[in-house]
Parts: sequence; C-alpha cells; structure tokens
Amino acid sequence: MKLRVHLLRPRDETSLAHLHDCLHPDITLTLGPDLPVPAIYHILVAGRPQREHLIASPNLRALVIPWAGLPEATRQLMTEFPHITVHNLHHNALPVAELALALLLAAAKFIVPMDRALRSHDWTPRYEPSPAVLLEGKTALILGYGSIGRRVARLCQGLGMEVIAIRRQAGTLSPDAPTPLVGYPALPLRHCAACCLAPTS
Repeated sequence: MKLRVHLLRPRDETSLAHLHDCLHPDITLTLGPDLPVPAIYHILVAGRPQREHLIASPNLRALVIPWAGLPEATRQLMTEFPHITVHNLHHNALPVAELALALLLAAAKFIVPMDRALRSHDWTPRYEPSPAVLLEGKTALILGYGSIGRRVARLCQGLGMEVIAIRRQAGTLSPDAPTPLVGYPALPLRHCAACCLAPTS
C-alpha cells in the first residue's frame, strides 16, 4: 500500500529535490494549494489548514505541522477532527536554540545599545562602569522543554549556568535531558521565577 502525502505549501525547488531524493518508493507526494483530484492523501503537511483541506480526503489520518508549535486557530479546528493525529516537525530546533543563545548574550552584554552608541560616535560608554551581566553562575529559566528547550539548556550549561525548565506536564525528564536540571510543572511559573530571582546567601 502506498502512503499518499500532500504538501500544501511547497518550498523552493532545491528543497523539493532533496525531499524527493529522501522519499521512500512507497510514498506518493502531491504539491500545491490546489488539492489533488481525487483527494485521497493520508497525510497533510500544512501549518494552518482550512476545513476544506481536512474534509477533502476520506483517507486523511495525520496532519504534520512543518514547524514547532500549534497555531491557536489550527488547534481549535483540529478539535473537530479527533480521528486526525497532529504532529510537529522540529527541524529548526538547532538554529532557533542558537538564536535564543545569541539574543541572551546580546541582552546580557548590552550589545545593541553599545553598538548604537558607537555608530553615533558616542564613546562615553567605554568610560562608564559596564552594565554587562556575567552569565556564569546565573540561572536560566527555560519555558518549555521540547526539542528547542533541551538544546537551549545544553548551550546555557556550556556557559556555566544552572538550568531550570518549566514543562507543560510534570513527570520524568527524557533520557537525553541535560543534567543537572530541575523540572517544574507550568502552573507554579510565578513562584518558580520568584525563586530564581530571590537573592541567595
């Protein structure tokens, strides 16, 4: 039996060529905003599908969202189709985690305001006490501990930071979770943040 997949919004030709090279011979791929005729796909790849995309194929069993997260409109729509499973792809986890680290460093080292001052020929910041924050020994609070959160945790620990993660559901951390790490459920977020900011003796 062939598995039929419809990709609602195709990417560039290079990405599509790579995708075709990776496909198993038993997978048939159709592309584009116009649904195939007949619409008999088993998997729909779309971030924000419309109702007509979900009801067009009687074979549809899975929706793949090609990024991390679930748009609210899509979440509400999918509650009407409980027989269709929803999946995320996390191919962007590494670049997003590295961007998070870059933003953390930019904020801690005041890179943007320093750059603006230098571009306007204002050299006074170099003669003033540095407002930069030393990250080693500080605590990083990560909201969400999926593919991206775990990578951010590793990067923060590489800087010598302690990591605390907020997870949607309490429970055992995955085997590949960075250690040491303390996990908290999402509900006591304010309490957890207060603990992180409280001065230590």
